[in-house]
Amino acid sequence: RIPPSLLWMDDSCLKKLADTGHVVGLHSHSHPTVLAKLPPAEQRREYERNAAHLSRCLGASPVAMSHPCNSYSDDTLSILREMKIELGFRSNMAQPGLSILEMPRRDHADVMSEMRPQ
Repeated sequence: RIPPSLLWMDDSCLKKLADTGHVVGLHSHSHPTVLAKLPPAEQRREYERNAAHLSRCLGASPVAMSHPCNSYSDDTLSILREMKIELGFRSNMAQPGLSILEMPRRDHADVMSEMRPQ
């Protein structure tokens, strides 16, 4: 069993990232794997709770995000725009950025599997 401290970053890790110049963005509060299927009010709560936590921890509102499990909808994008999120990332490279909130990125699981010895 993997200890939680190796799976998730705590506030001190987030602060260290930000203090060394990294942008720490939203990802949702409880990481629903099918966020797009949640009603808009629940999606908003997920992001607002995450934004409040990051703001308290880092002293600034987040301006970037990545879609958990690549699950998002038009409602999600509207919520993020209303929250003044400036840049968002999908979790795949399938197509070019459809909007500034849907930029492609390599998923960490893909990168990790490519790093494993064959």
